[in-house]
Amino acid sequence: GTNFKGGERELKESFIALHPELQAQLASLKIRFIFDPPSAPHFGGCWEREIRSLKTALQVTIGAQTVTEEVLRTVFIEVEGILNSKPIGYTSSDIANPDPVTPNILLMGRRDASLPQVVHQDFELLSRRRWRHSQVLADHFWRHFIQHYLPNLQIRQKWRTEEANLQIGDTVMIVDQQLP
Repeated sequence: GTNFKGGERELKESFIALHPELQAQLASLKIRFIFDPPSAPHFGGCWEREIRSLKTALQVTIGAQTVTEEVLRTVFIEVEGILNSKPIGYTSSDIANPDPVTPNILLMGRRDASLPQVVHQDFELLSRRRWRHSQVLADHFWRHFIQHYLPNLQIRQKWRTEEANLQIGDTVMIVDQQLP
């Protein structure tokens, strides 16, 4: 929360320094920041649950290993691709229906999160061994994410009270090990 509040303060200070015409144009958009209370992650609901699942899967995946910054960055990029390719809403099993919306579509305008091929200097490249290691870690992350995240979708708890478990007719997520 404090980072966001600090960011909001900096934006307000920058806004004051803008040309009055630009201030008027931006003010007409009525942009407003709304924050969850500090120390209340349960207000964040689904995104806080995603963050916890991500942290748990990364802790299990990397554990006490010491990895280089390059490997860790590569793993984070792979994990980002996995998480951003998950559907945001309902996914139909009917192939006639359009593909579901994913964060990758919203962020990049396409399903494929891979970046265009770029030529790098040799000294910038990960060694083949380190690259393989980062791929192994990303695969471990995916397995642990599936193990820890999806089971938590079955038992539904709201804060401290248990809610009814899934029933026949409820919408569910089906795991396909071949898809990110």
